[in-house]
Amino acid sequence: MATRLTLNPTLLDIQRAIDPDGTPAMVAEMMHTVNPILDDMPMMEGNLQTGHQGTIRTGLPTPAWRLLNYPTTKSKSKRAQVIDTCGNLEAWAEVDEELFKLNGAKEAFRMSEDVAHIEAMAQEIATTLFYGNTAVNPERFLGLSPRFNLTTAENGSQVILGGGASTDNTSMWLLSWGPRSLTGIYPKGMNGGLDVQNLGVETSETSNGLMRVLRTKFNQKLGIHLTDWEGCVRICNLDVSSMATGDVDLISLMIEAWYTIPLRLRNQGRLVFYCNPTVKQALVKRAIQVLEPNHAGTGNYITGGHTLTVTQLENSEPMLRFWGIPVKECDAIVNTEDLVA
Repeated sequence: MATRLTLNPTLLDIQRAIDPDGTPAMVAEMMHTVNPILDDMPMMEGNLQTGHQGTIRTGLPTPAWRLLNYPTTKSKSKRAQVIDTCGNLEAWAEVDEELFKLNGAKEAFRMSEDVAHIEAMAQEIATTLFYGNTAVNPERFLGLSPRFNLTTAENGSQVILGGGASTDNTSMWLLSWGPRSLTGIYPKGMNGGLDVQNLGVETSETSNGLMRVLRTKFNQKLGIHLTDWEGCVRICNLDVSSMATGDVDLISLMIEAWYTIPLRLRNQGRLVFYCNPTVKQALVKRAIQVLEPNHAGTGNYITGGHTLTVTQLENSEPMLRFWGIPVKECDAIVNTEDLVA
């Protein structure tokens, strides 16, 4: 079963620890609610002001059996030095000063008006995590899809083809979060990379005139660092039309993804499956084929000799798990991906 590594703080953990006024921590909590990936991603301070320079392992050394009076053949692990840069995401929120006064000059009202900006930032981070391509958009950070986009690449063993051949394709990901595989990063000395500035009352000038507003600036600097690519698996070319008719064997593909991640990373990482609502809906439909009814408030469903469970807690989203691994929904994963070869 996957292990949750509490020793690796997330963005929310960092902000709670360093922000006594609570505002950045509140923003981080809202972002976690909108983007479940931020609840899983451990954050690490980079060693550069623009990101992190690290060494990734691309191959293991070769040990040798030794005879007496014979030397041992030397070997070493294969490594490559990489620099992962952080993107700089920004949003500005404005609330009419008079509206603020009408609501009792409460900061809670102001924050409620800022929620849309916070949600948009969280969604943009999720989209960039999966599809960010610095060759096309250098101001962002490099996401996962450009790193796992060819079965013939050096890390091609981590790309599993789902059998689709048309234009309505999507992907499912199994990620092992942790310092030995995949982490989030923020620039050196940037307090978690999340900055919230209350700029007070300022004059907003538009083509229609002037207005006094309470202005807030949100800034998030972050990226990802991949220490060992064997901690990530992409199940791609999942045909959406075929999935709707039950013709995609998602369970077999998930089993293959599980065994594609080596044991050392399965045992030490925080494993999570990510998919969009289309894939999750297909999985839930498979899960409810057989019901174990004797659970108050909880339903555990088992199908076809494998374990796929759905836990329904009161007033919450059902939690889907495969072999104990959370299967989380992410709207950022699209149904219009290009075919991967």
